[in-house]
Amino acid sequence: MDHRRFGFVIGIINVLYYILITIYFLVIIIKTEIQHEENISLALYIMACVSSLIMIALSILMIVGISKLRHYYIAPWLIFTAFGLITGSILMSVMGYIIPIWELINSVTLIATTSLSCYSIYLLWRDIKNGIYSNDSRTPEQAQPPPYVHSCNFDNFVITEEVF
Repeated sequence: MDHRRFGFVIGIINVLYYILITIYFLVIIIKTEIQHEENISLALYIMACVSSLIMIALSILMIVGISKLRHYYIAPWLIFTAFGLITGSILMSVMGYIIPIWELINSVTLIATTSLSCYSIYLLWRDIKNGIYSNDSRTPEQAQPPPYVHSCNFDNFVITEEVF
């Protein structure tokens, strides 16, 4: 699969995932407010909801960057995802001793798939930054040749037959 198409798929999956996460945390916040519970976890839920909204915006920005071939639109998603991977790995290594094994396997799987998708988006970002992708929708065979090809003039070039 092409890096651009894979980037679109990752962007759409991210948007849908973070929308579901935001709805989940909003339900928990509303449930906590209705029950009038005063605990510190409410602040964590609000922070998680806000960070999910930020990731929705960054995922949409990444999709726009891929469609318009703008590498600087993709960079914020890469930075925040890399930060999330690092903090998630640290938390998993610290909390790995006290959480059940199925949650540990779930965390490892999430970090592994996010790492692979982040690396693929990084390759796309690098290719766009280096100019490998262009806005030309034609295939490379149909596209115009580079300007240095037209600079050679072979009209006055005469081939003569030499006798040895």
